[in-house]
Amino acid sequence: MKLSRKKNGNLEMLRLTLSRRGRPSFTLFPMVHVADRAFFRQVAREADAHDLVLKEGVRAAAGRTANRSHRIATAGHRTLAAQSRSMSESGGDHWINADLAPDKFGRHWRKLPLLRRALFHILLPVLSLFLRLPAARRQMIDVLAELGPQDDGSIDEIFGDGFHDAVVKRRDQALIDACIDVIDTWDEGKVAVVWGAAHIPPLVMVLMGTHGYRITSRQWITAMTAPGQPVQDVVNSDRA
Repeated sequence: MKLSRKKNGNLEMLRLTLSRRGRPSFTLFPMVHVADRAFFRQVAREADAHDLVLKEGVRAAAGRTANRSHRIATAGHRTLAAQSRSMSESGGDHWINADLAPDKFGRHWRKLPLLRRALFHILLPVLSLFLRLPAARRQMIDVLAELGPQDDGSIDEIFGDGFHDAVVKRRDQALIDACIDVIDTWDEGKVAVVWGAAHIPPLVMVLMGTHGYRITSRQWITAMTAPGQPVQDVVNSDRA
């Protein structure tokens, strides 16, 4: 499932709504961790209008390193912001962190070789400095625009065996479990899912393949504008 594209040099993400008669609807907001402030404002505003918001966020050392790196990349930037900072104060009690609990994430994270875990904590903040360059931003848009179902071994090649399982697949299942719990306990209502784009396709497969949902709405939203392009506050683009 293609959730991202490059248009006019900008990165756009596909917001989906999945519905089923007699069950709550799910609006899926595929997120990138660094994007335009306008994108995060729009996602927060639209998600907050739902009855329940399921958001991501690993409260563990690896998550803190990733968030710190994103903030380094966007510190003082005129238009870009980090998801962790922009979305941290969004919403009220109906915003629920449905991610893996720190102890569960930690058990799988600690299975990785110590050297590989150290590499993650060292390499990520260093790489974030390069993202401040306009050329790196254009390259990042190119890479993110090609997001698709990930090969299970692609991330493992960089950070070692088990990285994909700990950081991606286990968190995929946490999101799926949270949505199934809503389906089992709610007869109606609107649920927003604000999660990284890489985690959305497995959820869509389960909702449509196992629970009889269908896509009832598609909308492309500009997430990151190319260097030199004007950023608008309302960033909806043409329908899919």
